Amino acid sequence: MKEKPGSAEESEGQDRFLKHVGERIRAARRRAGLKQTDLASAIGAKQPYIVAVEAGENLTLKSLARIGAVLGVHPMTLLLEGELAVAFDSGLFDRMRDLLCRATQASDQLAGLLRLLHVLIPENAPEPERPSRPNDSP
Repeated sequence: MKEKPGSAEESEGQDRFLKHVGERIRAARRRAGLKQTDLASAIGAKQPYIVAVEAGENLTLKSLARIGAVLGVHPMTLLLEGELAVAFDSGLFDRMRDLLCRATQASDQLAGLLRLLHVLIPENAPEPERPSRPNDSP
């Protein structure tokens, strides 16, 4: 059954998500060897703000970006869980984006080549003869 916007279930889900994000920020801060006051100072905030963020409250996207930069992690890894976070942190998504860009460029180049060939080869040009093979029958 789909939750209605603003329902108690949806609100609880949002609260759980924000608490998980706060926990990931706390864990990343500790791994970086920083105190809450250090992180707060580095992002231009006060320590009570970091307490609130780590409790799953008051986190803005701007603060998330600053926190990620200070902690040396991509902000998406603070939002994602489990395998997705590992994949993102390992650069998998960046590599996938690069491959997609290269494939798009190659596709554009191929399209340009086909347009050029269409201009160079007249529509009524005879088909080139294929060399016959010993097993080919007339």
